Amino acid sequence: MIIIICESMPKLVIIYGTSMHNTERMAVAIEEGAKAEGLETVLKNVNDADKNELWGVDAVAIGSPNYNHAMMPT
Repeated sequence: MIIIICESMPKLVIIYGTSMHNTERMAVAIEEGAKAEGLETVLKNVNDADKNELWGVDAVAIGSPNYNHAMMPT
């Protein structure tokens, strides 16, 4: 177990893109694990994310879907 002592609760922003909801499920699992360790979290779909939400955070996790071992075509 890692114990982090700081003035405020560490904050993690999780941004994900998803097509078949698999990446979304992984993002939710990351959020649940982070919350269980005492982190404040923000979970956003990439379509709803705003760069201003990244100011003052301690960590960012970004997930994207893939297709045939590459980024999804747009």
